[in-house]
Amino acid sequence: MDTIANLWSGRTGLAKSYWLWGVLSGIPWGLALSLITPGSNLAILTALAFVTYYVVVHVGVWRAASQYQ
Repeated sequence: MDTIANLWSGRTGLAKSYWLWGVLSGIPWGLALSLITPGSNLAILTALAFVTYYVVVHVGVWRAASQYQ
């Protein structure tokens, strides 16, 4: 939970926030979304989790960029 709090607040660092949590984490998300049946309850739940995750990541990247020197 502390990792998510650090990411959300921008304390993770810009490079780690962007590359690790933003870019590299897209691989398992893309794989998960491609393996499930479109329109199923699991697909809807996965898509909602995906959107929620990326809201946290984008806010974290934005805040880390604001602190970057």
